[in-house]
Amino acid sequence: MQVSSDSLNDAALNLSVSGASIEDMVALAGEAVAKLRPKRVLISADPWLFNKNNDQQKWRTIAPLHQHWLTLMADQVDIRSGEYRYFQPTGTQADAESLPSTVFDTVNMSRTLVATDRNIEAVAKKAYDGFHIYGENYVATTQSEMIAGFGDLRYYGMRSFDLNDDAQAQFKHLVNWLNAQDIDVYFVLSPYHPGLYERLHNEAAKVLEMERVYQQFAVDLGATIVGSYDPSKMGCPAEEFYDGMHPTEGCMKKVLTPLR
Repeated sequence: MQVSSDSLNDAALNLSVSGASIEDMVALAGEAVAKLRPKRVLISADPWLFNKNNDQQKWRTIAPLHQHWLTLMADQVDIRSGEYRYFQPTGTQADAESLPSTVFDTVNMSRTLVATDRNIEAVAKKAYDGFHIYGENYVATTQSEMIAGFGDLRYYGMRSFDLNDDAQAQFKHLVNWLNAQDIDVYFVLSPYHPGLYERLHNEAAKVLEMERVYQQFAVDLGATIVGSYDPSKMGCPAEEFYDGMHPTEGCMKKVLTPLR
């Protein structure tokens, strides 16, 4: 959430979504690469991506887009060739996809919900480059309030782990396809809050084991690892977190130092 053009000293578009799944990544990365032709793509290496029981279902709202890109990636279609065609929603789906923007434009003629600056306001908002700006109440969360929420967060998306072979296959298709488009791929391991990390180490080790899984994937797929789930390795103290799982931009700048 806390990656911006400023974080990288380079033009960037942050397409992070809450509770991301591999399906989100396939759909959004495919569409963004086709239209923007970036030189590099950063993939958030979340521990639950390969868990069959991760309970992430939000991606179903863009299921047709996901299927479109998964097919192209599995077939290794080069978007620079004449073989590629943009995703075209049809029928009721096209109407459904245009409805949100139509409603927004109708009731917000001045487009007042578009962030024009990075000032913190009552409600959360997105900067022009996709950087997430948390609302006043969230930013004001105290350390004691964060700690009180660690009990649930320690098993986020990982309460019951069952390896999802299909998710791993999709992940490989995505990275191999990006490589084939001459795009540099980075797996970003976002640190946990020091207090939550300690609880994971003692109570939910499977979460932390996924760091080694991504390290091996990076070797096998020709990607580069940046960051670590361990906040001490990144120099991120408790004060640089909004909650147990979301570091501030200050912490993320440290994580992304090799890319700046």
